[in-house]
Amino acid sequence: MSLSQKRKIPGSPYMFSPSESSGRKIVKSQKKTNRNERKRLRLQEFANLNSSMADFARDQQVTLIRNINMGDFCDKAPKFYVRAVKQYLEKAAEIQKRYEPVPRGVLVCGSGDCGQLGSDQMVTSNTPKEIMNLRYANIKSVACGGLHNAAINYGGSVYTWGCNDDGSLGKIDVDNTYSPVVVKGFLPSRTELAVGLGEITQGKDESIVALAAGDCQTLALSSTGRVYMFGAYKDVEGKSWRDVSPSDERRSHPDPPKNGSSPKYPQYWPQHVWQMPGKCITIQCGASFNAAIVVNKDNGNSMCVTWGIGSVLQGVDTGNFARPVDEIKNYQYDPDAEENKGNNDPYAAYFVEIVRDSHLVPKPVLWDDIPPSLDYKRNVLNVACGGFHLLVIANDVQSGNGKEGGNAMYSCGLNNYGQLGLGDTKNRDKLIRISSLDGKNISKTAAGYHHSLCLNNSGTTLYSFGRGDSGQLGITSTLPPSGYFENQPMEVSLINNKSVIIEEISCGDNHNLALTFEKDVYTWGFGEMSALGHAKDKDEYCPKKVILSSELKGLVREVKGGGQHSAIVLEPTET
Repeated sequence: MSLSQKRKIPGSPYMFSPSESSGRKIVKSQKKTNRNERKRLRLQEFANLNSSMADFARDQQVTLIRNINMGDFCDKAPKFYVRAVKQYLEKAAEIQKRYEPVPRGVLVCGSGDCGQLGSDQMVTSNTPKEIMNLRYANIKSVACGGLHNAAINYGGSVYTWGCNDDGSLGKIDVDNTYSPVVVKGFLPSRTELAVGLGEITQGKDESIVALAAGDCQTLALSSTGRVYMFGAYKDVEGKSWRDVSPSDERRSHPDPPKNGSSPKYPQYWPQHVWQMPGKCITIQCGASFNAAIVVNKDNGNSMCVTWGIGSVLQGVDTGNFARPVDEIKNYQYDPDAEENKGNNDPYAAYFVEIVRDSHLVPKPVLWDDIPPSLDYKRNVLNVACGGFHLLVIANDVQSGNGKEGGNAMYSCGLNNYGQLGLGDTKNRDKLIRISSLDGKNISKTAAGYHHSLCLNNSGTTLYSFGRGDSGQLGITSTLPPSGYFENQPMEVSLINNKSVIIEEISCGDNHNLALTFEKDVYTWGFGEMSALGHAKDKDEYCPKKVILSSELKGLVREVKGGGQHSAIVLEPTET
């Protein structure tokens, strides 16, 4: 029986039913079909739906023509026809949802006012939403910065999105971008200090295998062990600095005249960090400084190097470099002095040479418990950068000064909230062993702006220390008092003290994420900017499980925290 035979008299309520159109059969979706099969079934259902609507429209032709001739189709259309159109749209949406492929890219939540969420349709989201433009990009990993993000796919290509005020997206021709853009130009210079790195093809971008992001800077690590930087390091007074250009700087990108080869101003495209002392295997970013694990060319051990802008203000070094650096500003400079009149250089009061030769050159860190001459015996396993502090996991090649577990955890830098875990609030300018973690088999660490996390090698015990007045420490059941902190490692429990295995930890500025062996995601800490993904903009004082759709069960592979947002990376797209 056709639709025209089943319809009621004109003007009566009509419920459109495409499943009864001309004897056509609706094909139900199958869960285990590949992408092409899903597309074929979706198109078939839409064809059936459209055919049914066409039959109905033809049957109503006389009525519609009469209404159109009356000069006002929208107001004069029969109510039963309006209902049919509405039901058509509902059915179309249902079909689209049924055959929509399972998200296999990047989910984001939090504040997106500068494009951090990868869509101009999402200024904010308090639950994880997919970045549609990355669905089929086969994303492998993501780095979340202060107001920007970067991602790499399995092919080694780099995508960036968010705020580009200081070049943090690696694109000179864009401002904020709400949709991921591809970054090119990972071309090493012929000048570099490291030796024995992988061969390169002239004029061809290197394949990128890891990323890191700070407040305004982005780092990229290539498959050959070379490091690239774009963006800017901001000092305490807001001046922008960049890594030093090599003598044979490539000209494959436009070069603003004011930049030249100076370390002043932002870097708007990837630049080879040519002064890296060896092959790099790990990169991390703090607010305006970096740390990397580099293979020591003399003995093959792994050492830690730091560079960027050290936190030195009026002679006081917070120590985040774990090595001495000098003051970068000349506080004796008088812009009104006769000899300085007419000097419009905004960096005139700065010791640019000190920045260039001391701060911006990657150099080995210093350890409080061993002299520099014995540094070659220490093997660095893991590093993390907070806002202005550094965390390092290492062991001694011969003795294993971590005692029972062999590994020891070290910290240095700003300690105003006890984020170094040393039992006090005194800053350190060398790496100090956190003795309370000896024998705990610590293997992973992460750092926020003023707090720290670390995880043992079995994934069963998580520790936190530092600032906790927004719940960052995950150890209180109620709102902590303003300024609350813990200056020694405190054990964090998940899901009411039940034992779970944690695979990965990550810190945003003031919140945290944890990924378990079961691929569940937990978040806690500052929640007023929606970064926790719990559908409510409020702080969480204990780790709380993020509710993802059932179709995403087991698909999460990585979690990352940014300034006011978070990212969840899913397994790659089905083929």
